[in-house]
Amino acid sequence: AMLPPGSYKAVAEYGLARAVARVKVEAGEALNLALPLEAGRLELSTTPQGLDDVIYRIEVDDPDRPGGRRELAQTAYGAPAFVLSTGTYYVTVATGGEDVRRLVTVRSGEVTRENLKLALVSLEVEATVNGAPASREPLSIGIKPLDTAGSGRPAGERLVSLGRPIRLAPGRYRVTVRHGLNDASAARDIKLELGREQRLRIDLKTSEINLDMADAAGIPLGAVCEWKSEQGDGIWR
Repeated sequence: AMLPPGSYKAVAEYGLARAVARVKVEAGEALNLALPLEAGRLELSTTPQGLDDVIYRIEVDDPDRPGGRRELAQTAYGAPAFVLSTGTYYVTVATGGEDVRRLVTVRSGEVTRENLKLALVSLEVEATVNGAPASREPLSIGIKPLDTAGSGRPAGERLVSLGRPIRLAPGRYRVTVRHGLNDASAARDIKLELGREQRLRIDLKTSEINLDMADAAGIPLGAVCEWKSEQGDGIWR
């Protein structure tokens, strides 16, 4: 590189590994700068395998950041690999309300493989509508943890897919089945214990109401109809 005289910062990057050196360029000088890039490879995996909602995070100490750490990478890929500068890193894997943290050392020229074991329970939810299979019904399932005090788990509800096992951390949950965008829903509370696969069947009772707001000649009257629950909450208008 032909550069005007002055001060520069040279940076070498490979993956997430990084080497930096400051250099001063003088007029007429031929400078040969070495940037030793000390790096290793980190490969991550989880047990059980095949989790489709796993999140990996890699952090490093940084006293200038809030909390004293800086996030280098985050990925939802099931078996990620990273090239990192040699050093110590905080690795976190989270799924189903459960997370595992580990301190990992990456060494120069070596491959470090870490398998993080998650204590999860398998839950299968079968949803029916008025006792019949719901193959064509627009159903959705939401799961909300009930034991959130001091657990570090998010208290909000998350949507999961029907027809496949759901892996969750042990604890109490509220499982809610909803019918499309309508107000029809049914909820059940369940306690999951480690080592026990559980199956939950929820039957959603629904009714359909058709309104005819036209006069005898079939002309719409332009009326307004509003549905409210027993508690006075507006449901539909």
